[in-house]
Amino acid sequence: FTYHVVHGGERSRDFQVRVFEHPKLERADATLTYPSYTGQSQRRIEDTRRISAVEGTQLDLALQLNKPVASARLIARNAAKDVIPLTLEPGQAQGRLAGQVLRQSQTYDLELIDAEGRKNRPAAPLVIDVQPNRRPEIRVASPRGDIRPSALEEVRFEGTVWDDFGSPRYGLAYSQAGAEPREIELGKDVKARVRQGYLHVLRLEELGVKPDELVSWFAWAEDIGPDGQVRRTQSDLYFAEVRPFDEIFREDSGMGEGEPEAGEQQQGGSQRLAELQKQIIAATWKLRREPERTTAADDTRVVRDSQVEALNQARATAERVTAPRALALWDDVTSAMEKAASHLNDAVDTPAALTEALTAEQSALQALLKLQQRETSVTRSRSRSRGQGGGQANQRQVDQLDLAQTENRYE
Repeated sequence: FTYHVVHGGERSRDFQVRVFEHPKLERADATLTYPSYTGQSQRRIEDTRRISAVEGTQLDLALQLNKPVASARLIARNAAKDVIPLTLEPGQAQGRLAGQVLRQSQTYDLELIDAEGRKNRPAAPLVIDVQPNRRPEIRVASPRGDIRPSALEEVRFEGTVWDDFGSPRYGLAYSQAGAEPREIELGKDVKARVRQGYLHVLRLEELGVKPDELVSWFAWAEDIGPDGQVRRTQSDLYFAEVRPFDEIFREDSGMGEGEPEAGEQQQGGSQRLAELQKQIIAATWKLRREPERTTAADDTRVVRDSQVEALNQARATAERVTAPRALALWDDVTSAMEKAASHLNDAVDTPAALTEALTAEQSALQALLKLQQRETSVTRSRSRSRGQGGGQANQRQVDQLDLAQTENRYE
């Protein structure tokens, strides 16, 4: 408004009072266009300051301001202070952000500057919560861990598959040592956020497996990744050690535990080495399954060093072996471990070599299984039953024995 002062017949000049207003965000409307693999239709969210969507979603943002402004932009609250400029309508109190693809969660401050250089106070926050496209969840209920079936048994596989946006296919894969995995498709078109169960019976007799052979298996499921391509997820790797039919577990009638003989020492060494080799295979499988890990090269060096340590133990044990059959098997073990160590060394720079390393590692484990003795002597002690090669794998058979030696008569 304009005013002047009148006093004693005199009149002052005119004065003007102009009122200004800081620019301000009145309303923000968001339109979300979800990726096609989600199967979700477009969604509009009115008058919001917080947006939550899966990665790859396209965001269109319409801003209603209190007055026309000269500049509008979103400034990220990260270290780099990333800036996203907004499109303004000339002479209109509106701003727009079109086609912004959401990749990561971020909090932005909306900065508005009017024609006179005034900024909005305070800056309006806009929170964008980007949810990752999760990989399928694969749960294995049966069998639990590694097993020791006979060559005539049927292995029952049971579990569930779940994915946030559905799984096109899922199934099992198994392989014998040194062979390519064989896939079994158990189902397809799992709906989003539905826990789908699976059940499959694998008949080992039909595979033609033989005693002391190694069969490895894992479950797998596919989904659509953020790039729109099919993505496969695999479970942990499990083993089935095919046990011989003529395993014998008998009670040792010895009076005391005493010192283990040379053969028992070699047998115990092969069992401990087999357990170490399993751990190496599991670590290699994890590296192969997760190639995007930032520490993959360092982790591969650790696995390589472990394989070299196992190789040194195998060589030391083989030097004490005199039986021709056992000596030939130890040669197979060291040869396979040498190949595995070499492939792991290559995998430090070339992750694709992990596949060849895994094959060699499994061959070494199968050769170690053939070194296990068929006859086990079990002795009752005060702490536990001790066997000449029982180990954890044979604990079920040991627990079923009816041990007659209830007291130590020598004592």
